Amino acid sequence: MRNILLMFIISLVILYFAVLTISPVDLGEEYKIVENLEVTGMDDDVSLITFFSGAQHLEMYISAEQGYSIEMALAGVRTMRPMTHDLQADILRATNTRIVAVSIDTFVQNYFTATLYLKTGPFLSVVDCRPSDCAALALRTGAPIYIHDILLLESVYEQGNLTDVVIV
Repeated sequence: MRNILLMFIISLVILYFAVLTISPVDLGEEYKIVENLEVTGMDDDVSLITFFSGAQHLEMYISAEQGYSIEMALAGVRTMRPMTHDLQADILRATNTRIVAVSIDTFVQNYFTATLYLKTGPFLSVVDCRPSDCAALALRTGAPIYIHDILLLESVYEQGNLTDVVIV
């Protein structure tokens, strides 16, 4: 009888944590989903990544290596040997961990911050990450990318040129 009661209590605890973490990540209304992104090579050292959400966008400079990795993921190209982000995605799959979402959260001390939301079984882990790494991993795993709306700019097209108007 004692063993049955103990097993029942353990089952309830497991069920409790499973229910707490079973729903997808809800980041709130202030986060907008990224519908498209582009990488533009600036020079040998720097790339420009642009995230689009409706008529708004976010631009940030990233290293050329990060830009190349994101371009490869956008094109669906895998190299003969896994690149770093391919390896990371493979490790996540091998450990039955999935990325449920990534978010670009704020701009602090000249750096963008981002968060990676990982789900392993019933458990949700939140990991600090660079936005470029989040984007590269999200593209490889099919996870949605979100951006806090305070970071988004209104996109206005004039004669084929993109100009920025800050939304306050």
